[in-house]
Amino acid sequence: MRSTPNVNVIMLEDTFEGEATVWLVEGTESAPVLTSLAKWGEINTGDDAALTKILAYGAETFPSRRTMLMIYQHGAAWRGSSYDVHPIGTREVRTYDYLTPEEMRLSLDSVGGIDALLFTAPCLMGAIEPVYQLRNSTDLYIGSEPRSGFAAWVDALPEISQLLSSQPDLPVERLGARILESLDRHYDPSDYIHTMPEEAQVAAAEVAMTAVASTLDLDALASALDAFALALLDVLEASIEEILSARNDAQDFTYEEVVDAVDFAKRIESIPGLETASAAFQTEVTRSITAAIFNERAFPGGHGLSIFFPFRKNADPLMGLYNKYAPKFDGQRAQYAESGLSLVADTHWDEFLDALHSLVRDPNSRDD
Repeated sequence: MRSTPNVNVIMLEDTFEGEATVWLVEGTESAPVLTSLAKWGEINTGDDAALTKILAYGAETFPSRRTMLMIYQHGAAWRGSSYDVHPIGTREVRTYDYLTPEEMRLSLDSVGGIDALLFTAPCLMGAIEPVYQLRNSTDLYIGSEPRSGFAAWVDALPEISQLLSSQPDLPVERLGARILESLDRHYDPSDYIHTMPEEAQVAAAEVAMTAVASTLDLDALASALDAFALALLDVLEASIEEILSARNDAQDFTYEEVVDAVDFAKRIESIPGLETASAAFQTEVTRSITAAIFNERAFPGGHGLSIFFPFRKNADPLMGLYNKYAPKFDGQRAQYAESGLSLVADTHWDEFLDALHSLVRDPNSRDD
């Protein structure tokens, strides 16, 4: 990305050692010019103060009619992205203090919201929780449902920059589609894929990315999820094995903590009592996605948006909750419930997860 006569590109870089720096990015792809604008000392990228500060700095120093924010570093779905890494002596300390969706909302709202938010490296950010959290804070949201799509952006950025410069008033839905078209057209993993384990290469061979235009009625998505969760609660005891089997078979992503929302709902839509709510939820998820690139070879059940539903796949689905993963999930449940997520407050999805995991006991201790 380079500045043009009507687009200013600034970057906040937080290095492992040394001061965080605000750069003005100019020049050309072959001859970049970086001008240091400010030194901010040590910052915590996992705290909303740093994001709020750079947004305010940009608005004051380079006032504009439209604002696009691109976030790099790691991601973790409903937890957020960009946890901080800093040295203590000679040791590298990973705080895992994520910039949460609620912290992002506070930062974006501090400047009156922005036009576009792009996660250009973080994994798992094609998730319903952050999308819904930021529905009133950004008009366009782009993130990867599976692992990072960072390599997809490298060759596409110059074209995206040219698009912003030549068509600054492009409607957000069309902007999202054009960005994804650029990613799909220019993605070339050949420079790095050979260094990856063979089993991981198929996932990296194609990019997967989702664009959501927040101008659509995302409240309808939450309402459909709430009705779906309530329907699940109604049939939970009678259909527990079918529900767990569907979760076991559904497309999930890194660490099996999030599942594709449509794939899971589709797999249980035939359970009596779930037909209507499941179909309505699938419709709203699909309707909220204004553009998408799918990676059908690596993630055949991926439809663009995931939701929190941790599990550990097992030949016996009932065992999926009671192997080495179960103790970790107890802490995740508390974190999810206390995360400040609007989706938790506005739906019964977390109540469904609690009821499911409270109902199922260790199969080794079940009565005959």
